Amino acid sequence: MNIRNNVNKIKYYLRRYGFFVTVKKIFKRMFHIKENRKNNQEQYKIWIRNNELTESELEKQRDYKFNYNPKISIVVPMYNTPESFFKELVESIQNQTYSNWELVLADR
Repeated sequence: MNIRNNVNKIKYYLRRYGFFVTVKKIFKRMFHIKENRKNNQEQYKIWIRNNELTESELEKQRDYKFNYNPKISIVVPMYNTPESFFKELVESIQNQTYSNWELVLADR
């Protein structure tokens, strides 16, 4: 593959995915690193098992009083959003331990 094609691919990745993803992809190509998706999933399960909070730790987070309690606005575009995605999003937001938030839904 010629240099011009490589440069064009790099430009494309930079625009589409940003600097860090592009650099990561370049290093993987340079050092012939192949990702094993199954291995990544297994590593994630292990990470979750080691980092998941207990119910008492979650309750402690919910009860914590901050000196400054800013409102977090979560802005969600709703144009053609599948209902299952929306339900999953709302459930995830409701399960957060920080309570001073608002959900802003925008349709077009």
